[in-house]
Amino acid sequence: MKVCLFDHHEYQIPTDGIGGVIGLFQILYEELQKFEDLHITLIVNNKTTLQSYSNFTVISLEFYEIENIRFGRVPITKYFSGDIFYSNSSGRHVNFDFSGFTGKWVSTCHGCMEWVGNSDVQVFVSNNQLHQHLRDNLFENYCNNYHIIHGVVDTKKLYYEEGTHDRIVWMGRIDGAKAERLYEIAKHSTEKIIVAGWYSPEWKWLFDKIMETNNVEWVGKIEGDVEKRKFYRQAKLSIHCSTFEDPCPTTVLEAQSCGIPVISFANGSLSEISYYQELIYNDFDNFILSLNNFEEEYYSEKKLLSFIQNNFSRELYGEKFYKIFKTYGQNN
Repeated sequence: MKVCLFDHHEYQIPTDGIGGVIGLFQILYEELQKFEDLHITLIVNNKTTLQSYSNFTVISLEFYEIENIRFGRVPITKYFSGDIFYSNSSGRHVNFDFSGFTGKWVSTCHGCMEWVGNSDVQVFVSNNQLHQHLRDNLFENYCNNYHIIHGVVDTKKLYYEEGTHDRIVWMGRIDGAKAERLYEIAKHSTEKIIVAGWYSPEWKWLFDKIMETNNVEWVGKIEGDVEKRKFYRQAKLSIHCSTFEDPCPTTVLEAQSCGIPVISFANGSLSEISYYQELIYNDFDNFILSLNNFEEEYYSEKKLLSFIQNNFSRELYGEKFYKIFKTYGQNN
Protein backbone atom coordinates (compact mmCIF):
# COMPACT_ATOMS: atom_id res chain seq x y z
CA MET A 1 0.00 0.00 0.00
CA LYS A 2 1.24 3.46 -0.89
CA VAL A 3 0.98 6.16 1.79
CA CYS A 4 2.01 9.81 1.48
CA LEU A 5 2.82 11.85 4.59
CA PHE A 6 2.66 15.58 3.89
CA ASP A 7 4.16 18.17 6.21
CA HIS A 8 3.72 21.89 5.63
CA HIS A 9 6.02 23.34 8.32
CA GLU A 10 9.22 25.24 7.60
CA TYR A 11 11.69 23.47 9.85
CA GLN A 12 14.40 20.87 9.40
CA ILE A 13 13.34 17.28 9.71
CA PRO A 14 14.44 15.17 11.52
CA THR A 15 14.32 17.42 14.57
CA ASP A 16 15.54 17.00 18.12
CA GLY A 17 13.06 17.32 20.94
CA ILE A 18 10.39 19.41 19.23
CA GLY A 19 6.93 18.56 20.54
CA GLY A 20 3.42 19.25 19.31
CA VAL A 21 2.30 18.28 15.82
CA ILE A 22 5.90 18.49 14.60
CA GLY A 23 7.13 15.85 17.01
CA LEU A 24 4.09 13.67 16.35
CA PHE A 25 4.68 13.79 12.59
CA GLN A 26 8.30 12.73 12.99
CA ILE A 27 7.42 9.80 15.25
CA LEU A 28 4.72 8.71 12.79
CA TYR A 29 6.95 8.42 9.74
CA GLU A 30 9.64 6.68 11.78
CA GLU A 31 7.21 4.11 13.17
CA LEU A 32 5.44 3.43 9.86
CA GLN A 33 8.73 2.44 8.24
CA LYS A 34 8.63 -0.72 10.37
CA PHE A 35 5.74 -2.11 8.32
CA GLU A 36 7.18 -3.79 5.24
CA ASP A 37 3.90 -3.76 3.29
CA LEU A 38 3.83 0.05 3.25
CA HIS A 39 5.59 2.28 0.78
CA ILE A 40 6.00 5.65 2.48
CA THR A 41 6.37 8.87 0.50
CA LEU A 42 7.39 11.80 2.67
CA ILE A 43 6.81 15.32 1.30
CA VAL A 44 8.78 17.92 3.27
CA ASN A 45 10.68 21.14 2.67
CA ASN A 46 14.22 20.95 1.38
CA LYS A 47 15.82 21.65 4.77
CA THR A 48 15.52 17.93 5.44
CA THR A 49 18.56 15.69 5.70
CA LEU A 50 16.54 12.51 5.08
CA GLN A 51 17.34 10.31 2.10
CA SER A 52 15.20 7.88 0.10
CA TYR A 53 15.80 4.15 0.41
CA SER A 54 13.91 0.91 -0.21
CA ASN A 55 10.22 1.58 0.56
CA PHE A 56 10.83 5.12 1.86
CA THR A 57 10.74 7.94 -0.69
CA VAL A 58 11.64 11.48 0.33
CA ILE A 59 10.38 14.34 -1.85
CA SER A 60 12.08 17.53 -0.67
CA LEU A 61 10.67 20.75 -2.11
CA GLU A 62 11.27 24.47 -1.86
CA PHE A 63 8.96 25.91 0.76
CA TYR A 64 6.91 27.83 -1.82
CA GLU A 65 6.24 24.47 -3.52
CA ILE A 66 5.03 23.06 -0.19
CA GLU A 67 2.71 26.04 0.10
CA ASN A 68 1.47 25.46 -3.45
CA ILE A 69 0.35 21.97 -2.45
CA ARG A 70 -1.08 23.13 0.87
CA PHE A 71 -3.30 25.78 -0.67
CA GLY A 72 -4.37 23.87 -3.75
CA ARG A 73 -2.36 25.76 -6.34
CA VAL A 74 -1.14 22.42 -7.70
CA PRO A 75 -2.91 19.04 -7.44
CA ILE A 76 -1.38 16.53 -5.05
CA THR A 77 -1.15 14.07 -7.96
CA LYS A 78 1.76 16.12 -9.28
CA TYR A 79 3.82 14.45 -6.55
CA PHE A 80 1.83 11.45 -5.32
CA SER A 81 -0.64 8.89 -6.59
CA GLY A 82 -1.52 6.09 -4.23
CA ASP A 83 -3.84 4.87 -1.50
CA ILE A 84 -3.57 7.29 1.44
CA PHE A 85 -2.67 10.98 1.54
CA TYR A 86 -2.09 12.03 5.15
CA SER A 87 -1.80 15.59 6.47
CA ASN A 88 -1.26 16.53 10.10
CA SER A 89 -3.55 19.55 9.99
CA SER A 90 -6.92 20.21 8.47
CA GLY A 91 -9.63 22.77 7.79
CA ARG A 92 -8.56 26.37 7.37
CA HIS A 93 -4.88 25.36 7.39
CA VAL A 94 -5.14 23.54 4.06
CA ASN A 95 -7.03 23.58 0.78
CA PHE A 96 -5.71 20.60 -1.15
CA ASP A 97 -6.56 19.95 -4.78
CA PHE A 98 -7.54 16.27 -4.96
CA SER A 99 -8.54 16.31 -8.62
CA GLY A 100 -7.57 12.99 -10.19
CA PHE A 101 -6.72 11.43 -6.81
CA THR A 102 -8.42 8.03 -6.31
CA GLY A 103 -7.24 7.32 -2.76
CA LYS A 104 -8.36 8.64 0.63
CA TRP A 105 -7.39 11.81 2.45
CA VAL A 106 -6.65 11.15 6.13
CA SER A 107 -6.20 14.17 8.35
CA THR A 108 -5.48 14.76 12.00
CA CYS A 109 -8.02 17.24 13.30
CA HIS A 110 -6.70 20.00 15.55
CA GLY A 111 -10.10 21.52 16.21
CA CYS A 112 -10.88 23.45 13.02
CA MET A 113 -12.83 20.91 11.00
CA GLU A 114 -15.72 23.39 10.71
CA TRP A 115 -13.86 24.71 7.70
CA VAL A 116 -13.62 21.45 5.80
CA GLY A 117 -16.00 21.23 2.88
CA ASN A 118 -15.29 17.64 1.91
CA SER A 119 -17.48 15.11 3.72
CA ASP A 120 -15.35 12.24 2.39
CA VAL A 121 -12.36 13.20 4.54
CA GLN A 122 -11.39 10.63 7.15
CA VAL A 123 -10.74 12.41 10.43
CA PHE A 124 -8.59 11.40 13.38
CA VAL A 125 -9.61 13.42 16.40
CA SER A 126 -7.26 13.46 19.33
CA ASN A 127 -9.75 13.20 22.19
CA ASN A 128 -13.37 12.46 22.99
CA GLN A 129 -14.17 16.08 23.83
CA LEU A 130 -13.17 17.20 20.34
CA HIS A 131 -15.22 14.42 18.78
CA GLN A 132 -18.29 15.73 20.60
CA HIS A 133 -17.44 19.21 19.35
CA LEU A 134 -17.54 17.90 15.81
CA ARG A 135 -20.90 16.25 16.41
CA ASP A 136 -22.33 19.41 17.96
CA ASN A 137 -21.18 21.72 15.19
CA LEU A 138 -21.12 19.68 11.98
CA PHE A 139 -23.24 17.35 9.94
CA GLU A 140 -23.23 13.83 11.31
CA ASN A 141 -21.45 12.37 8.28
CA TYR A 142 -18.27 14.23 9.25
CA CYS A 143 -18.06 12.00 12.33
CA ASN A 144 -18.87 8.63 10.84
CA ASN A 145 -15.25 7.84 10.01
CA TYR A 146 -13.37 9.10 13.03
CA HIS A 147 -10.84 7.53 15.33
CA ILE A 148 -9.41 8.72 18.62
CA ILE A 149 -5.63 8.74 18.60
CA HIS A 150 -4.07 10.73 21.40
CA GLY A 151 -0.60 12.18 21.23
CA VAL A 152 2.59 10.31 21.96
CA VAL A 153 5.92 10.67 23.71
CA ASP A 154 9.19 8.80 23.21
CA THR A 155 9.93 7.21 26.60
CA LYS A 156 13.39 6.17 25.43
CA LYS A 157 14.33 9.86 25.19
CA LEU A 158 12.20 11.39 27.95
CA TYR A 159 12.39 9.60 31.29
CA TYR A 160 12.84 10.21 35.00
CA GLU A 161 16.28 11.30 36.22
CA GLU A 162 17.45 11.96 39.75
CA GLY A 163 17.71 15.63 40.63
CA THR A 164 16.56 18.26 43.09
CA HIS A 165 12.86 17.86 42.21
CA ASP A 166 11.94 20.86 44.34
CA ARG A 167 10.54 23.39 41.86
CA ILE A 168 7.23 24.13 40.17
CA VAL A 169 7.70 24.39 36.39
CA TRP A 170 5.84 25.45 33.28
CA MET A 171 6.84 24.83 29.66
CA GLY A 172 5.21 26.08 26.48
CA ARG A 173 4.50 28.92 24.10
CA ILE A 174 3.84 32.24 25.83
CA ASP A 175 0.65 33.52 24.22
CA GLY A 176 -3.03 34.02 24.97
CA ALA A 177 -4.01 30.40 24.45
CA LYS A 178 -1.17 28.76 26.36
CA ALA A 179 -0.01 31.19 29.05
CA GLU A 180 -2.65 33.82 29.81
CA ARG A 181 -3.62 32.08 33.04
CA LEU A 182 0.04 31.87 34.03
CA TYR A 183 0.00 35.53 35.04
CA GLU A 184 -2.79 34.97 37.59
CA ILE A 185 -1.19 31.76 38.84
CA ALA A 186 2.16 33.51 39.35
CA LYS A 187 0.47 36.24 41.38
CA HIS A 188 -1.05 33.70 43.76
CA SER A 189 1.69 31.09 43.97
CA THR A 190 3.67 30.87 47.20
CA GLU A 191 6.62 29.39 45.30
CA LYS A 192 8.63 30.68 42.37
CA ILE A 193 7.66 29.15 39.03
CA ILE A 194 10.39 28.15 36.59
CA VAL A 195 9.18 29.01 33.08
CA ALA A 196 10.66 27.59 29.88
CA GLY A 197 9.27 28.82 26.59
CA TRP A 198 9.28 31.38 23.85
CA TYR A 199 7.10 34.20 22.61
CA SER A 200 6.62 36.10 19.38
CA PRO A 201 6.93 39.92 19.34
CA GLU A 202 3.16 40.33 19.44
CA TRP A 203 3.06 38.56 22.82
CA LYS A 204 5.94 40.37 24.52
CA TRP A 205 3.42 42.38 26.50
CA LEU A 206 2.14 39.17 28.12
CA PHE A 207 5.68 37.97 28.83
CA ASP A 208 6.50 41.31 30.48
CA LYS A 209 3.29 41.16 32.51
CA ILE A 210 4.12 37.66 33.78
CA MET A 211 7.66 38.70 34.71
CA GLU A 212 6.36 41.74 36.62
CA THR A 213 4.90 39.39 39.22
CA ASN A 214 8.48 38.78 40.42
CA ASN A 215 7.42 35.21 41.04
CA VAL A 216 8.69 33.73 37.77
CA GLU A 217 12.18 32.69 36.72
CA TRP A 218 12.40 32.50 32.93
CA VAL A 219 15.03 30.14 31.51
CA GLY A 220 14.30 30.70 27.82
CA LYS A 221 13.31 28.18 25.19
CA ILE A 222 14.18 24.55 25.94
CA GLU A 223 15.18 22.52 22.87
CA GLY A 224 16.19 18.89 22.62
CA ASP A 225 15.42 15.85 24.75
CA VAL A 226 18.57 16.16 26.87
CA GLU A 227 17.69 19.73 27.83
CA LYS A 228 14.12 18.73 28.61
CA ARG A 229 15.28 15.97 30.94
CA LYS A 230 17.63 18.44 32.62
CA PHE A 231 14.72 20.88 33.04
CA TYR A 232 12.46 18.26 34.64
CA ARG A 233 15.24 17.07 36.99
CA GLN A 234 14.52 20.15 39.08
CA ALA A 235 10.72 19.78 38.93
CA LYS A 236 8.34 18.40 41.52
CA LEU A 237 5.19 19.59 39.73
CA SER A 238 4.40 20.83 36.21
CA ILE A 239 1.65 23.35 35.43
CA HIS A 240 -0.65 23.18 32.43
CA CYS A 241 -2.96 26.17 32.05
CA SER A 242 -4.22 26.51 28.47
CA THR A 243 -7.35 28.63 28.12
CA PHE A 244 -8.77 26.66 25.16
CA GLU A 245 -9.93 23.07 24.71
CA ASP A 246 -6.43 21.73 24.23
CA PRO A 247 -6.70 18.54 22.11
CA CYS A 248 -3.58 16.78 23.38
CA PRO A 249 -0.87 19.00 24.92
CA THR A 250 2.48 17.32 24.40
CA THR A 251 4.01 19.04 27.43
CA VAL A 252 1.61 17.13 29.70
CA LEU A 253 2.76 13.79 28.27
CA GLU A 254 6.43 14.82 28.35
CA ALA A 255 6.32 15.90 31.99
CA GLN A 256 4.66 12.64 33.03
CA SER A 257 7.16 10.64 30.99
CA CYS A 258 9.87 12.35 33.04
CA GLY A 259 8.06 11.32 36.23
CA ILE A 260 6.55 14.73 37.01
CA PRO A 261 2.87 15.07 38.04
CA VAL A 262 0.85 17.69 36.18
CA ILE A 263 -1.63 20.11 37.74
CA SER A 264 -4.12 21.52 35.28
CA PHE A 265 -7.52 22.97 34.57
CA ALA A 266 -10.22 20.75 33.10
CA ASN A 267 -9.67 21.78 29.48
CA GLY A 268 -9.95 19.52 26.46
CA SER A 269 -8.27 16.15 26.86
CA LEU A 270 -6.65 16.62 30.27
CA SER A 271 -8.91 14.05 31.95
CA GLU A 272 -7.93 11.57 29.20
CA ILE A 273 -4.15 12.01 29.32
CA SER A 274 -3.44 12.79 32.99
CA TYR A 275 -2.72 9.98 35.43
CA TYR A 276 -3.47 11.95 38.59
CA GLN A 277 -7.09 12.97 38.12
CA GLU A 278 -7.13 14.68 41.53
CA LEU A 279 -4.81 17.36 40.10
CA ILE A 280 -7.35 18.50 37.48
CA TYR A 281 -9.48 21.46 38.58
CA ASN A 282 -12.57 23.28 37.33
CA ASP A 283 -12.03 26.40 39.41
CA PHE A 284 -9.07 28.69 40.01
CA ASP A 285 -9.20 28.85 43.82
CA ASN A 286 -8.90 25.09 44.32
CA PHE A 287 -6.15 24.96 41.69
CA ILE A 288 -4.12 27.52 43.66
CA LEU A 289 -4.84 25.80 46.97
CA SER A 290 -3.53 22.50 45.59
CA LEU A 291 -0.54 24.19 43.94
CA ASN A 292 0.54 25.90 47.17
CA ASN A 293 0.11 22.76 49.28
CA PHE A 294 1.50 20.13 46.93
CA GLU A 295 3.10 17.16 48.71
CA GLU A 296 5.28 15.38 46.16
CA GLU A 297 6.00 12.36 48.37
CA TYR A 298 2.54 11.01 47.57
CA TYR A 299 3.27 10.77 43.86
CA SER A 300 5.25 8.10 42.02
CA GLU A 301 7.45 8.50 38.96
CA LYS A 302 7.17 4.73 38.34
CA LYS A 303 3.37 4.90 38.09
CA LEU A 304 3.61 7.85 35.72
CA LEU A 305 6.10 6.14 33.44
CA SER A 306 4.04 2.95 33.36
CA PHE A 307 0.93 5.00 32.51
CA ILE A 308 2.72 6.70 29.61
CA GLN A 309 4.28 3.49 28.29
CA ASN A 310 0.94 1.65 28.33
CA ASN A 311 -1.11 4.39 26.71
CA PHE A 312 1.07 6.88 24.83
CA SER A 313 4.06 4.97 23.49
CA ARG A 314 5.40 5.64 20.00
CA GLU A 315 4.95 1.97 19.09
CA LEU A 316 1.24 2.10 19.93
CA TYR A 317 0.89 5.35 17.99
CA GLY A 318 2.37 3.81 14.83
CA GLU A 319 0.27 0.64 15.14
CA LYS A 320 -2.98 2.62 15.40
CA PHE A 321 -2.25 4.64 12.28
CA TYR A 322 -1.10 1.53 10.41
CA LYS A 323 -4.34 -0.31 11.11
CA ILE A 324 -6.50 2.61 10.01
CA PHE A 325 -4.43 3.30 6.89
CA LYS A 326 -4.82 -0.36 5.96
CA THR A 327 -8.57 -0.24 6.54
CA TYR A 328 -9.20 2.78 4.33
CA GLY A 329 -6.54 1.89 1.79
CA GLN A 330 -8.05 -1.54 1.24
CA ASN A 331 -11.54 -0.06 0.88
CA ASN A 332 -10.56 2.06 -2.13
